[in-house]
Amino acid sequence: MLDRYKRTVGIDSVFLREWQQYQGCLYRCCLRRMRGNQTEAEDALSMAMLRAREGWRTSSKAIDNVKGWLVRLVNNLCTNLLKKRDRLVFEIVEELWVSQEEEPDLAATRQDLEFFFEGEVNNLSPKLRETFFLYWKEELSYKEIAERLAISQGTARKRVSNARAILRER
Repeated sequence: MLDRYKRTVGIDSVFLREWQQYQGCLYRCCLRRMRGNQTEAEDALSMAMLRAREGWRTSSKAIDNVKGWLVRLVNNLCTNLLKKRDRLVFEIVEELWVSQEEEPDLAATRQDLEFFFEGEVNNLSPKLRETFFLYWKEELSYKEIAERLAISQGTARKRVSNARAILRER
């Protein structure tokens, strides 16, 4: 038992030394991925440290490129957090739209939100607007959008992704 404790402490001290060496770089990476939001970047960095520590402990192979491994972990974590946040935002918007029949105040808020959102969608470039409209209003799959616009599925995904990024910034 004592041997395992010593081994764990040794692993943790090596990890902590490596983490501190790259922490500034990793924070900048989080900040960039979280679009400049310092609070979200700090939260992401904290979560990344916990995941990295666990991964460091349980890794069956030696980690040759520590910085690359940590940067990849941070990027993947930030991507997952952004996807989760996007899903939450769309769920809230949908909930407002569905609940309009129940409360007049929410109906007015939903209408204002929809008017604003459609206005922002109309400000997109024609290619992005058309692709996003098919995705958002007509609820077509990427495959259906690609067939209708005679583009690849990858291009359809990229256009929707770019439109979302632009709309998120506004």
